[in-house]
Amino acid sequence: MSSKVEVISSVSKKLVVEVAADIVQSRINEVVSEIKRKIVIKGFRKGKAPVGLIKARYKDEIKMEASKKIISDSYTESLSEHSLTPISYPKIENMGELKEGNPFCYEATFDVNPEIDINNYQDLKVEIQKLPSLDKDVEIEMDRMRQQAAVTEEVKEDRAVQEADVVDIDYVGTIDDKPFDGGESKGFELQVRKGVLIKDLENGLLGMKKGESKNIEAVFPKEYQAENLRGQKAVFAVTLNSVKTRIVPELDDNLAQKFGFETLDKMKTSIVDMIKNDREISKNQLIEEKVIKQIADKNKFDLPVSLRDRMIDDMIDRMVGMYSGGRENKEFQRLKEDPKIRENIKPRAELQLKTFYILSNLAKKESIKLEEQDWEDTYKKIAERSNSSVADIKKKYSANSKLKSDMESQIIHDKTLDKILQSYVKVEEVENKTTENKGVIEDTKK
Repeated sequence: MSSKVEVISSVSKKLVVEVAADIVQSRINEVVSEIKRKIVIKGFRKGKAPVGLIKARYKDEIKMEASKKIISDSYTESLSEHSLTPISYPKIENMGELKEGNPFCYEATFDVNPEIDINNYQDLKVEIQKLPSLDKDVEIEMDRMRQQAAVTEEVKEDRAVQEADVVDIDYVGTIDDKPFDGGESKGFELQVRKGVLIKDLENGLLGMKKGESKNIEAVFPKEYQAENLRGQKAVFAVTLNSVKTRIVPELDDNLAQKFGFETLDKMKTSIVDMIKNDREISKNQLIEEKVIKQIADKNKFDLPVSLRDRMIDDMIDRMVGMYSGGRENKEFQRLKEDPKIRENIKPRAELQLKTFYILSNLAKKESIKLEEQDWEDTYKKIAERSNSSVADIKKKYSANSKLKSDMESQIIHDKTLDKILQSYVKVEEVENKTTENKGVIEDTKK
């Protein structure tokens, strides 16, 4: 066997392999022998059929199975010979015809990790904006809790539907006098003008009275989830079954007690602590992201396309799973393959992949080690988050080597990033140029 390596890029290699004729013949003979032992041909006892007859009758199967064996063995041997560690499945191309007495050739293309040596990371500066007072965010959260605690009450008087009323309706939608999937519902409850249904349909409910029926014309938005309905004009036959008004409680001790607090002041203190914590997390995440971007800008390297695409797949899967509630849905499946969605997610996937490579390299440079206490601290945090015992978490990770290996990498990366932030990064908070409190930390360098 002979093989050579062609460099496609710093993260993509091609093996050009030629397998000697005697090895080819040996593998063909092995496959023929396996088939001979298993099959029964009329007129012959099991295992006694002539080899020539087997080769003629099972020609395609012999070629396929022998090719698999030859490629599997020679590919592994070639990787070892050239000290290559692929991170993707090989793409097998340009296979020659498998013939007895002849060598067999093929090409295998695959991705490898980039060889990187991170430098220029020991004098970094990061600017973040100072956030304004917590007051606005606290006010928003307390109002959200009031809305959450609101109750509905049947409207007694004979009045028309108003914005923010809660209505119960039956509706049947048609397009060109024909029904469509998802266009019919009975006893559907919604709060008017809150974007549950399409805008024209919700607006058409305003002014209706209990027991009234009418047709409402509506146009589906161009960005509507169901592609076949985008921009379509529909008519909805709607019957209004009931009208309720929402009663929002006052901001007082009674409201606080509904959420498990003794007084309004204690609830407000809890909200302030929560917002402070959220802000601190957002601030740290932004600093970390800026640091990684600075290091990446100073240390250019290619990313394996296969890993990047796999990461995009994982991110879309998580997004789809979150919004679909784990249900199988053709529309969500279509989103996973949408090129625009994939393109929008690609920068985030590339940043995560760069983060992985940068921190892996810096962990070695900074001699970051995993201590037993790191595991104990991690087990404790996971147990607290999952409401489990530390013993159960340890057992779970001990029984799953992949899970434990991934966690080990995560711990080392976290320790590495902490070391970089503490030792080599200077953070400066600058005044926010806008007076509006948006509740987020923004990059000052646009």
